[in-house]
Amino acid sequence: MVEEPPRRVQPALIGRTMACLPRPFALRALALLALAASQLGCVSYWKGQEMEADVVALQGQIESMREDQRKQRAATQEELQGLTSQLSTMEASLNQAIERLRTAGANSALELEKLNEEIARLKGELEEARHKAEQAKATGLPEVEAPPGAPTLPDNA
Repeated sequence: MVEEPPRRVQPALIGRTMACLPRPFALRALALLALAASQLGCVSYWKGQEMEADVVALQGQIESMREDQRKQRAATQEELQGLTSQLSTMEASLNQAIERLRTAGANSALELEKLNEEIARLKGELEEARHKAEQAKATGLPEVEAPPGAPTLPDNA
């Protein structure tokens, strides 16, 4: 076997590509590469553990908030059902009261009509009595009938 002579190591790819580029552009590319490398999020092990613990704590808080929201939603749903049933009960009660008022109103109207008729009849009798009283004053002697079984009055009275 024949040994080959050692090969020369190729210059780094960056150096070769930079050599091909115009000088101002190469400097900009190098500056951007340096900026990108400095922005990589390298943190220490302990800082990473802290961040992981924070993430776990935040996830726990989120889950706790979700559970609270579920409980609150369930309580709100129960309250809504209770209010709906109360509304239905009140609506039925109101409808019954309205129906009672309608029937009572009709009965009251009949009673009121009867009372008005009675008042009209009594007014008529009162007018007749006044008319008879005026006629009696005009003739001088009132015509008063004695009740049955009453004693007779003397003639000179």
